[in-house]
Amino acid sequence: MFRKYLVAASLIGCALVLPRAAAAPGGEPDEEPAYMGRSLRQWIADLKDDDAQVRQQAAYTLTRMGPRIQSAFPALKIAVKDNDLRHYAAEALGSTGPQALPILLELLESEESRYSAVMGLQRMQPNPFPELLKRLTDGEPPCTCQ
Repeated sequence: MFRKYLVAASLIGCALVLPRAAAAPGGEPDEEPAYMGRSLRQWIADLKDDDAQVRQQAAYTLTRMGPRIQSAFPALKIAVKDNDLRHYAAEALGSTGPQALPILLELLESEESRYSAVMGLQRMQPNPFPELLKRLTDGEPPCTCQ
């Protein structure tokens, strides 16, 4: 019980100290997001590349594209299971919206992925901390990635 409150206090502290992510520059709202001359679909496809460096670059790039990457959620959900991609994939998951909350909460349970989960939570819009605190006080069991 004490550990849950310690984690919650740590998350709140990080939310107050770390700046929120800014949206990536882009065109029209209905236009597919692009970054460095490549479309979001191309970056998502790179998450499945055989070359670890290509996958890492894609995950890193998705963290920089801002909140218009909701369609990357299924690929990022898989990418957080890859040790080479976990940090950037978790961070980018926060930009996909509230659907990522259960996955990020699960990542909080592990010391090796906790920082990445906090970074993802920090990027999430709307602010996930009221929901996180509600779940902690309601005693909801931890979610599992499937």
